[in-house]
Amino acid sequence: MAILSNYYAIDSTSWMPNIEIERDLCDMEIRKLRKELEAKQKDNAGLIKKMEGMKKEFKVKRIIKSGNATIVFWEDGTKTIVKRASDEAESDYAAFTAAIGIKMFGSNSALKRVVARTETQKPRKEKKKPDADSNYDQRKTDEWLDSIERRTR
Repeated sequence: MAILSNYYAIDSTSWMPNIEIERDLCDMEIRKLRKELEAKQKDNAGLIKKMEGMKKEFKVKRIIKSGNATIVFWEDGTKTIVKRASDEAESDYAAFTAAIGIKMFGSNSALKRVVARTETQKPRKEKKKPDADSNYDQRKTDEWLDSIERRTR
């Protein structure tokens, strides 16, 4: 009668490891790891395809600046026009990032809705440190001085 215990086949007469069972278990583990690796590679391939698609979608053909407007022409044949508010400082970077946001979300209103959902995180409260001349420090100092006086008497 054989019992499988910790990768060993043990029968009532022998404590010798069964090499065939160990090899089978190793093969099963290798197959399992290969399946996991293949699944991850498929996921990564899908992600890479999406990223390549995004690169093509957001590839810039040219940018024209005209007064307070910036026009971005994309490789896919579309264009995005961004106008600077009269009270805003002139920034090519801000205009271009706004154009990307509008292209990504479809309109300025959709972009504003996404930004409006932004959650603000409250800063952590700092623990108050006791002042150098606080009552606690003064009591400790007084106790220390009293103990010195008692020792010297």
